[in-house]
Amino acid sequence: MKPPARCILQLLGPRVSYRRSRATVATASRSEPPNVAPDPTMYQNLLHSASRAGFALEAWAILDDMLLIGLQPTTRPFYQLLWALRHKHSTYAWKVGQKMDQLRIPPDTTIFSLSIHRFIRDRNLEMALRHLYIARSRDILPTTTVVCAMTQLAAELGFPRLAVDLAISYGIQTTGLRNRLVWANCLRSSADHFYAEGVLTCWDVMKESHLDLDLDEGLCSLLLDFAARTGLPNFADEVLQRMREMGYNVQEH
Repeated sequence: MKPPARCILQLLGPRVSYRRSRATVATASRSEPPNVAPDPTMYQNLLHSASRAGFALEAWAILDDMLLIGLQPTTRPFYQLLWALRHKHSTYAWKVGQKMDQLRIPPDTTIFSLSIHRFIRDRNLEMALRHLYIARSRDILPTTTVVCAMTQLAAELGFPRLAVDLAISYGIQTTGLRNRLVWANCLRSSADHFYAEGVLTCWDVMKESHLDLDLDEGLCSLLLDFAARTGLPNFADEVLQRMREMGYNVQEH
């Protein structure tokens, strides 16, 4: 049960310490309401402190108190509310979206990215995809970091076709360690599940960017096994050639 919102919080604006978030929120919850009119900045500071401390219950109470005194929140308080809920189950992110819909506050890229990231952390691919679909229907694109994480999750859970489609649809580049790992995992997942189109697509992308010269021997062995089982001798020759260029011993293969 939420603490009574109006009795929890009134003014602590000047006393908010970003370095002492837990103490700030605890002090606010024990304070008697003074005869000072609260303002958006004070609530913003309290939400910041609650979110940093991971106080989900108190963050909801702060938002409720804002609404009770007639302050209309923007999207920013919901950024902090989502961050305060980071230790809760990802279904709480859905409740934040419902609250925004109730208040007729349209979510933006940051809201969708934070929400999707929560579902990815819980390895809830279905809900992450649902939010991605909703975002696209509103012409909102989540951040590249979130798209990469979702692609990684799809590959890890054994959905190579989905992973490759996400990587291509959202134009994941081949620069940077994170992006290289995404393409390598898409390649590995495709080979694991004998998804030939995915293997060849990922291989072409990586070869064009010379990422095929940075493959570990285990992945190369997996690709050779895939080529043998799917009857792709030319592809096997390419993999062997890359292994020679990387200095691997190809005699046993």
